[in-house]
Amino acid sequence: MNKSENLRRSLKTEGHFIIATFAEDGALKCSGLEVERYDLEKMRETIGEGFELVQSFREEHQAPFATTQNFLYAHFQKNKDF
Repeated sequence: MNKSENLRRSLKTEGHFIIATFAEDGALKCSGLEVERYDLEKMRETIGEGFELVQSFREEHQAPFATTQNFLYAHFQKNKDF
C-alpha cells in the first residue's frame, strides 16, 4: 500500500488534513540531513487523487544563525466520492 492509499483509508469521508513541507525554494538540508522540497503541484501529485485543496500558504521562517527557511503549508479535504 502506498502513502496516499494509507492516507485515503485513514481519513473519514470529507475528513481534513494539514501538511507542512519545505518549499521548493527552501533549505536543501536541515540539521545536516537532506530534505524533500515541494511546490503545490508536486504535493498534489504525491498525495494523489481524492483530495481537494482547501487553502495553502508559504512562510519565511527566520532560523538560527540569521538564515531563512521557506515552508509550504496546505490544508486538504478528502472528497466524498473516495
